[in-house]
Amino acid sequence: MSQNSAVWMITGASSGFGKAISLEVLRRGHRVIATARNLESLGEIKTMGAYTMSLDVTASVSDISEKINAAVKEHGPITHLVNSAGYMLEEVLGQFDTNLFGTIKVIQAVPPRMREAVTDFPKVIANFGSTASWTGWPSSSVYCSSKWTISGLTEGLAAEVAPFGIKAIVIEPGTFRTRFLGKACGSRQSAGCHLPAYQKTRETVNYYMDLTHNTQLGDAEKGACAIVDVLTLTGVAKDKEIPVRLPIGSDSVEVIGTKCTGTIELLGMWDAIIKSTDGKASCEEDKRSGSGVRASITGCRGVLRRSSRFPVGERGFQDLVDLEGEMLRREASVERISLGIDAEWSCLQMEVLSPGGRGLA
Repeated sequence: MSQNSAVWMITGASSGFGKAISLEVLRRGHRVIATARNLESLGEIKTMGAYTMSLDVTASVSDISEKINAAVKEHGPITHLVNSAGYMLEEVLGQFDTNLFGTIKVIQAVPPRMREAVTDFPKVIANFGSTASWTGWPSSSVYCSSKWTISGLTEGLAAEVAPFGIKAIVIEPGTFRTRFLGKACGSRQSAGCHLPAYQKTRETVNYYMDLTHNTQLGDAEKGACAIVDVLTLTGVAKDKEIPVRLPIGSDSVEVIGTKCTGTIELLGMWDAIIKSTDGKASCEEDKRSGSGVRASITGCRGVLRRSSRFPVGERGFQDLVDLEGEMLRREASVERISLGIDAEWSCLQMEVLSPGGRGLA
């Protein structure tokens, strides 16, 4: 494979961001292995020049690996993996089987082949989270939790694959005009059994989703263009570094900013209780060790950008204050790329966070 070639494998390519990214990548002259459960749903992408493949991410790792190995044999090692297959289900096991475990299975299958790639482009594993990675919604708690786990998974994965020259990033879109909220496309599915106690809540949330569908601010084509720029470090991302987390869309700035501000307020409100739990032995140990634990945590902050709800102990308190403060300081930079994705905006600028760490896949 030429060093100037890029081979993309994109799951969930039949609709939404998976389809939009596939088309954008093809327009740039890269090779695309586009997958979906239903091969017929990939007709437009195939016409544009993609290699299409039926892939059920809920299948066994061995079955998934067999299909991926066959594709790699024909098209060369994968340089970019985009895990965009996902659903909004009310059924717990089905939700996690696709959104989380399906993503993990594909990740397990691809990196051994990705390490073989020789390319001038970054080698990247991109997983789709959501602004739901930052907050919970009524009647959607299972979906939100599946997206929270994707973000946590990706932050750890970034550290694990870094020694092999591979980047990992979680893309966290706000609301975009895709078919995701539409009942007809199958991405939003209802459980067969409903509890009467939650009927009003369910009806309210469903009404909001129906009202929001096709009226979202985000333009998926602009979003795909920005995402491909970031994953190839071209265009608006030239001379930047691939971040571990990439919010997309102006509404993501408000959601994430509110979460960070609320977490810092929580720390202040419960400061005395949070700091009251350290044992004397631990304090003495810290004095003797020169706070080595704190130093090691500080060194990992490029990877460990997470927001705990209730940290315990003075060290945990201070580390979280530092992390949340850093997120807020970078918010203005992240906002510039997030705002640029809305349908009303035509240009993008960006400032991204640097990843770091070491080894999982």
